[in-house]
Amino acid sequence: MLWVMNQKYLAGVIAVVLNDAGEVLLLRHTYRRERAWGLPAGWLRGREDPILAVRRELAEESGLSAQVLYPLRIDPGARRPQLDIVYVCRPDGGTFRPSPEVDACGWFPLDRLPDVPDEQREYVRQALAGRR
Repeated sequence: MLWVMNQKYLAGVIAVVLNDAGEVLLLRHTYRRERAWGLPAGWLRGREDPILAVRRELAEESGLSAQVLYPLRIDPGARRPQLDIVYVCRPDGGTFRPSPEVDACGWFPLDRLPDVPDEQREYVRQALAGRR
């Protein structure tokens, strides 16, 4: 009865991967016409641990890996019923390889971010503020 009576939500994970220089990892997504650059992100699979999901998404999209340090925030989706869990991460290996979803990656300081979605710019700002 609970399943039928309640609205369904998508659950997503977003990685704010910061290196020792205070730069953030951004990926250039092939499926975005505007604001192609953005944080690594993706959907949770049924009953998947969100920490494992953020690591899986980063590896699938880029070949890179990261240590998940702590959750930064949980945000409701603006366009659909969803929740996004944002994690602060530290790189810990891998070699970039393009995928069907991502064709480039780069490390960017806060003052030189490309045109990323506004909420992602705020996540980066908050993550960097938490390091100080």
